[in-house]
Amino acid sequence: MNRGFLFQGNRAFQVPVNVSLACRLLLVALFVPVAALLVQQPFVTNDGPVHVAFSDLLAHWQQPGRELQREAYDVGIRLDPNLLTYLLMAPLLKLGSAHLAESVVQALCLVGPVAAGWLALRTVNRDNAWLAIFLFPLSLNEMFFLGLYNYCLSTAMFFLAVAAAWHLQKAPSLPRAVLLGAALCATLLTHAAGFVAAFLGLGAMGAARVALPALRGEGFVAALLRQRHFLLGLAIPLPLLMAASSDGGDHAIEYGPGPGVRFMIFALLLVLRMASRKEMLYSAAVAGVLFALCAWAVMRHLRDRDAAPKAERDAFLATLAALGMALATTFAFPDTFGGGWTHFRRFVLFPFYWILVLAALRPVPSRGRLPLFALGGLLAVVSVSFAGQRETTVRRQLPPLAAVDPLIGRHCTVLPLVVQTRPVGPGGHELWLSYAPYFQVASRLESRGDRVVLFNFLARLTNYPVRFKPHVEPQSLIFGWKPEQEEVAIERLDIPRFERTSGLHVDYVLLIGQPASAPPRLQRQIHDVASTAQRVYESPGRSLTLYRRGPGAGSRCTP
Repeated sequence: MNRGFLFQGNRAFQVPVNVSLACRLLLVALFVPVAALLVQQPFVTNDGPVHVAFSDLLAHWQQPGRELQREAYDVGIRLDPNLLTYLLMAPLLKLGSAHLAESVVQALCLVGPVAAGWLALRTVNRDNAWLAIFLFPLSLNEMFFLGLYNYCLSTAMFFLAVAAAWHLQKAPSLPRAVLLGAALCATLLTHAAGFVAAFLGLGAMGAARVALPALRGEGFVAALLRQRHFLLGLAIPLPLLMAASSDGGDHAIEYGPGPGVRFMIFALLLVLRMASRKEMLYSAAVAGVLFALCAWAVMRHLRDRDAAPKAERDAFLATLAALGMALATTFAFPDTFGGGWTHFRRFVLFPFYWILVLAALRPVPSRGRLPLFALGGLLAVVSVSFAGQRETTVRRQLPPLAAVDPLIGRHCTVLPLVVQTRPVGPGGHELWLSYAPYFQVASRLESRGDRVVLFNFLARLTNYPVRFKPHVEPQSLIFGWKPEQEEVAIERLDIPRFERTSGLHVDYVLLIGQPASAPPRLQRQIHDVASTAQRVYESPGRSLTLYRRGPGAGSRCTP
């Protein structure tokens, strides 16, 4: 059996912990679902197809034969959050298929936070690194299924920043301060939520490490000087923060869900519930286990605080300050801010991450380790089981784009009319899911050549490297959406307006779902479009219908 040591002041406590066995079990728990993901196909997510299409544009932008896409889009890499996914996926698309590229990114979204969390917890206390098993069920969260890959990768970067911060605190030096700053810069360029959570949490830790000695009468200036390397590490990303996302847009700021709703979502960890009531019980169970770990760590600290060395007490209280900051951010941060939405739900997970860091500071009794590790493994298995059941249902009714793809020519525009965004249940009604797997699935057609899909919720926003040119932007021209509109319902069509303004012809109309699912006004407009177009494909059950419109001015479409 491997044995580790937990050093506290001048005392060394020998703590029996089977590190090798725990790590092997953790790797097995991760390998099975990730291997299944890579061997088959990536999960069907809300925005995933758009990220693949954006990455394909970045990878092949200058190649011959992409004239239509260059006419429709502005493409440019800049210092900006929402960047890392594209830097990863674009090279992969040059080497393999779109499915493979997205599978690799999804695998990193699932394994990355667990692996980086394991590193952070090991840096805090190597004997408790096995607590990272609880991070795996947290990785299969609502943001992953919404296709927010940059956010998911930023949670891994968050843990790398925590590991760098703890590494610095153990032995302050200029190189370690630069390492912390580099980790925070990488977090910022991955996603703003991970950076805000890391920067504010670590800032609270630094403030606590300055305030605690000062309150004991040891001198504020002396305490501040002892934290000079830590403060330097925090300051390094500030110039990058000022340069990033400076689009000059006048974005709305809205608080969003009230404190009561936020508390319920946080207390029950509802970002882990994607569908059924069983999943709600599961999410509440995960929250309960982590809350129990937090309560246990605090009680152990209170019991041992008089005997514990000063450095150990300060480390625990500084981590508690970081947890408090994460809670304050979760309940105070605007839901709509900086051109993005659902910020609140993205911050819900970070207090639970800090709870695991807090628990890692305390030596776990030998008799409690195996049951806790087994419980974490069970929660991971349950999360994979729920995800697999949902994915089976989604794929069974997935619009058969593979059959449609060869029917669409090159240099063609495709207008998806998405009237069904989720699978249909036995009663003929859409099943409740917290994400919409069919919402932007047609964007996969852009990864097969020079095509432009005229329904893209992200390509009209300022914080992505690919944007529709203003005179081509279909959401406003065809559907009448406002520039920063959050509502995504399709209620009306104005194809002639788009064709006049853009100079492009709408070559194909792709109906996802049945017209009866649409509002009455849209049903009539769909009928008008269908009556003047040629139906070239209809899937069994009419879940997907492809229409070819007649030739018109501005068409570049070739067979």
